[in-house]
Amino acid sequence: MDDEYESVKKKQSVKTISTPDTSPSSISSSSSRKKSVRGKVDIRSPGAAITPSTKQSKFRFDEGTKIPDFITQTDRYGNSLVEDKRDDNSPRSVEDHCDSLLETIRTMCCCMMVESNDKPMIKEEEHCKKLLPKIHAQDVGKKCLVLDLDETLVHSSFRAVPDADFVIPVQIEEVVHFVYVTKRPGVDEFLFEMSKHYEIVVYTASLNKYADPLLDLLDTHQVIRARLFRESCVYHEGNFVKDLSLLDRDLSQTIIVDNSPASYLFQPENAIDCSSFIDDLTDRELDQIHSFLTGIKDINDVRFVCHTWRSWLQDQAR
Repeated sequence: MDDEYESVKKKQSVKTISTPDTSPSSISSSSSRKKSVRGKVDIRSPGAAITPSTKQSKFRFDEGTKIPDFITQTDRYGNSLVEDKRDDNSPRSVEDHCDSLLETIRTMCCCMMVESNDKPMIKEEEHCKKLLPKIHAQDVGKKCLVLDLDETLVHSSFRAVPDADFVIPVQIEEVVHFVYVTKRPGVDEFLFEMSKHYEIVVYTASLNKYADPLLDLLDTHQVIRARLFRESCVYHEGNFVKDLSLLDRDLSQTIIVDNSPASYLFQPENAIDCSSFIDDLTDRELDQIHSFLTGIKDINDVRFVCHTWRSWLQDQAR
């Protein structure tokens, strides 16, 4: 099938995680979780034990307000808000961060080689560590659905949002930052319904100290099977790329939903290129993606059809 393919080529009251405790020590530690379909072990990415520090990098959001670099944010068009500013005599902070991430990637995979075009090439070996474990018994026969977090399922802001669904306290260098999170309309139903047909994985380039407590609140039905964070991304030409080939899942049966094209740079044919959710509470795009994913759950190779998701309902009506 691979050879054949190659040839064709979303208003609720504010909820916070501060109910039990928001002391710095509790913020940085993992909260106790409900029993979920993931079982006793809550799958995490197998990279560095502590997410690499990126304190030198800065994001900009809304009128130039500086925000900490523990979230990957994009504008409504999916363009990254990361800004690499330096003078000629200063070291390039993004490169420093890249070095640390590459070390993490090396611990994650047994062998890595870089070709002359700078695209990381993973040498397949019997003992090469993959990002996902053996598929859960309840997911056997299901395709793998990889979901981005920021601007795809939720939007987060560092300004107080009166209608925020969650407020996440995150401690960075002894300073607690409050992140106001708005859910994309329809996200709860989307996650629940998709889990009936797909193995659900959230793959985000944000740091786990922000994304993990957020997912504890977002995953109300406990259907997210695995969580992958920034250390599981490949840093390539200034982008945190989510390399689906590292998941240990059949690429013909794997779909990624992401608002940023740079995130699926290595496997664009596996992508549903959703729009960026910022503040439009009338947004119903997840409903359309829901219909599409339900319709193709039994297709032989998703790479032939992912690009047709926007016109799927119209095509089926004909």
